[in-house]
Amino acid sequence: MRNAIIAGLLFGLAHGMSVPVNAEEQKLKKGFYSMDAMGCMITRECTKDVRRIQSINDIRKEYPDSDFDAIADEFDSMLVSLDKIGVMVFLGAEKYFPVGHRGVYHTVSNNFYLNERFMHRPHVLMTVMRHEGWHAAQDCMAGTIEIV
Repeated sequence: MRNAIIAGLLFGLAHGMSVPVNAEEQKLKKGFYSMDAMGCMITRECTKDVRRIQSINDIRKEYPDSDFDAIADEFDSMLVSLDKIGVMVFLGAEKYFPVGHRGVYHTVSNNFYLNERFMHRPHVLMTVMRHEGWHAAQDCMAGTIEIV
């Protein structure tokens, strides 16, 4: 009988203990690596491990073993142009992107997000920058972004 009581108490203690979940995980119904997680990031509800990129130097700090010299001027030029129309570029943790997604443009905020998992390769970085930048250009042509 004593063993049953002890077992019951231990079970109750174990059941009452919970693994801490961070606030961002609590917002996600479908967890990380999902459209839900990406939505949380692009609406800026999830900001942990999401950093604004303001120059190629920010990318260089993230990937010190990569050589970005060949794309540095074009990258910085794009950032200056995007900044003029109010588009910000962010580098986000892989966990916020569905598997295989390298970047995303958010048409409401007019910001775009790069998946840190792939941006260590300069040609991939520029491919995604050009692709997402084209979406911003389309919004300019459609009149949803005001060109100053």
